[in-house]
Amino acid sequence: PKADPQRMVKEYQRPAAGKSDPRPSDLRPPGVLLSTVNYLIDEIVPKTDCNWSVVYEFVFDRMRAVRQDMVIQRIEGLPAIDILQKIIRFYFFAHYKMCTEPTNKFDPQINDTHLQECLKRLLVLYSDEEKKEEEERGEGNEGGGRRREQNSEFYALFLLHNLGHSDALLLGLQKKDRYRCCQIFIQCLTISLAWWQGNYARVLRLSKSLPALHCCAIHHHFNSIISAALLRMSCAFNSKTLCFPLKDVCSLFNLNNEHDTREICQNFGFSIGPKGVLFSKACFKSDYQVRFLLSLFIIVILNYPISDSLFALRFCG
Repeated sequence: PKADPQRMVKEYQRPAAGKSDPRPSDLRPPGVLLSTVNYLIDEIVPKTDCNWSVVYEFVFDRMRAVRQDMVIQRIEGLPAIDILQKIIRFYFFAHYKMCTEPTNKFDPQINDTHLQECLKRLLVLYSDEEKKEEEERGEGNEGGGRRREQNSEFYALFLLHNLGHSDALLLGLQKKDRYRCCQIFIQCLTISLAWWQGNYARVLRLSKSLPALHCCAIHHHFNSIISAALLRMSCAFNSKTLCFPLKDVCSLFNLNNEHDTREICQNFGFSIGPKGVLFSKACFKSDYQVRFLLSLFIIVILNYPISDSLFALRFCG
């Protein structure tokens, strides 16, 4: 069958020694790049007539080509910001959507590398725009409310993606005054600080009220949060006779059901009695890796079926 020229999307071309530079006519201007990303999100991501790993591979490659065109043309400012924000949303959602897939279908490390690159580039662009705003409006003027609110969402995503990292926390504290009125930024900064302080209970409690995309971001740390929490609980509730109710563990960790909770606790070395979990610091297995689960908690917040691939992409507008 012939390809439809109206639906064809430029693929990524890997740079190689001796390969000629792309012709100017082959480079897409900012408006076309944004339209391309919108097309991928609106038309390709929702497809259900094939395995979503195929969809992911296609969209990932085409978005990489978009970023390549941006770099070659040195696209900056608001056009670059609008494009990168949409690409970042896709990476976050894809990590959650594909977290249960084998590595031959989805490599979380590669996805994470590209996500981190985009986030860091976006924050540099934000910083440039903030400097321009201060020069034009005068320092201390709160202007740009809508753009400020949007920026705060991605600063918040950066904090969650780099949960507890000193560099991310330092940036968050530097931006605290500027985004003090943005609830999502303050909430995510508080979560990151709580994780840095080892307060897993506060991390889990505050995570319950996060927006959809930010839930996907913190889900990335599912293994670390569960492991750290169970290690603390194995010391705090260490006993041969006292039990911690299984349903309370399930609720604390925002897990789907008691079956998953039981499996995780047993794999960490804890016994399950009729009344709940028997925590023991001597039995704790520190080397166990929790298998990723598609959290029902996130789906309930979104109020969308997991099959709707657009939920996180459209959540932030």
